[in-house]
Amino acid sequence: YQSSNPSTNNLPDRHEQLTLNNVKYYDYEKYDKRGEPIPVEMTSAAGRFSWENNCLVFISIYGGYRATPILPYGITQWDSTHKVLVIDGTIIQMGDLVETSGMFTETPLNKKGVCWDYPYIVGIGTMGGIKVLESEKDLSYQP
Repeated sequence: YQSSNPSTNNLPDRHEQLTLNNVKYYDYEKYDKRGEPIPVEMTSAAGRFSWENNCLVFISIYGGYRATPILPYGITQWDSTHKVLVIDGTIIQMGDLVETSGMFTETPLNKKGVCWDYPYIVGIGTMGGIKVLESEKDLSYQP
């Protein structure tokens, strides 16, 4: 896959990353006092990314819940022309079934602005990798 607009040139300013953009990011690297990365515990997220109403949305396969995805800053590329995500080297087309680490929370009432209209937020993680799957039979977790 060759992006028509490379990611690092398109990353928002860190101060704008959670409020002003159609695609949301988080700083995925947290450090301890020695400067070592701290592992972040997450649950799993399985679903599909979609582009709706000029916003990126994650649709969970477990109940169809729509959530504003928060993507790892610095390792995510977003090709706005072709609507393709590349997260930590994994190419994701809109509608692809993906499984990854992630955590759903309710969208806080004080979150206002572009693309905060969904009832949930999902932090998309990379621990264990991001998998693009052929079908729901390939999921590691079967409810």
